[in-house]
Amino acid sequence: MQQLMTLFKFRNKAELAPLLATQLAAHLRLCYQGQPMPDCIVAVPMTQHAWRQRGFHQTALLARYLSAVLQVPYIAGGLRKIRSVPMQHMASQSARWENSKRSQLALHDFSGSTVAVVDDVLSTGATMMAAADALYKKGAAAVDAWAVVYNQHD
Repeated sequence: MQQLMTLFKFRNKAELAPLLATQLAAHLRLCYQGQPMPDCIVAVPMTQHAWRQRGFHQTALLARYLSAVLQVPYIAGGLRKIRSVPMQHMASQSARWENSKRSQLALHDFSGSTVAVVDDVLSTGATMMAAADALYKKGAAAVDAWAVVYNQHD
């Protein structure tokens, strides 16, 4: 999965999104077996600069496919990056936590909702925590973290 993610994210292989989302959806169905899915899905945001550089918003693409497969509404633009941070895969663990603090803003009212945040790779959890903090400030009752790859080597 890590090799596929590298192709998807750094080699502009957006066509891998359906495959990656389908694999994650199969895993999530097992995880949520007998329990309700979240009320909605949001994607970890990226800056406009990073979006233009990459050519597509990989987490939003994954979130859209997951929404369709799992029949859970996707809230496009639910989170916004409010300040630029260095590329997380290039930063140390402590720098990732410091860089991510207060870097995101929730743009919708999520009062009482359970929100699933989609990211491509989860390493330290710093980006997810920033997303969760923003969502809780906008009323989310619970935040679930969904990622295609867990990179425990970072």
